[in-house]
Amino acid sequence: DGQKYNNGSGSSYGDTYASTDIIGCALDLTNGAIWFSKNGTWQNSATIAEIGAGTTTNAAFTGLTLGESYLYGPAISGKTNAKWKMNFGNGYFADTAISSEGTNASGIGSFEYDVPTGFTAWSTKGFNE
Repeated sequence: DGQKYNNGSGSSYGDTYASTDIIGCALDLTNGAIWFSKNGTWQNSATIAEIGAGTTTNAAFTGLTLGESYLYGPAISGKTNAKWKMNFGNGYFADTAISSEGTNASGIGSFEYDVPTGFTAWSTKGFNE
């Protein structure tokens, strides 16, 4: 719905989402910030360059500590019987392959859209980088 939520309270953060949209998430554990994208466009006027540079101005949330940051990972809610397809870097949404691969500086993971420089897949291999 274009809102970000924290402790049950919502505020505007970006565009509304439809069932066919691809939502991206960039979690910066070094600078304690998280951003979201819709179909490759980062929300709240964020840019892929500023995210890669560690600039947190347009992040959804900032000031996250390492312990809190893990709690801001992918979390979704929806209507009864909602179905979600997620790609954590394997190149598929359930059994549907991505249609074109974006750039990924780390070389770990295959994503539909470009990944900010310095970011990697949410996987054990990505965590070890």
